[in-house]
Amino acid sequence: MALMSLTGRLADRVGTFKVAAIGLAGYAIVTYPAFLLMDIGNLGLAALGYLAIMVNMPSCRSPRSP
Repeated sequence: MALMSLTGRLADRVGTFKVAAIGLAGYAIVTYPAFLLMDIGNLGLAALGYLAIMVNMPSCRSPRSP
């Protein structure tokens, strides 16, 4: 929730399209390594992979929210 307000402010300054494009590029870059971390079998690494995906989520969601 805290990151949504920050990405909303960034979208107001830079533009919603740029923030959404950065978020989608982040998903493309981060998702595969994060899933590899989740597949190792260690709970701590799985949580780290999940966190890597969740940190990127507000950059895709916040610019489109009213």
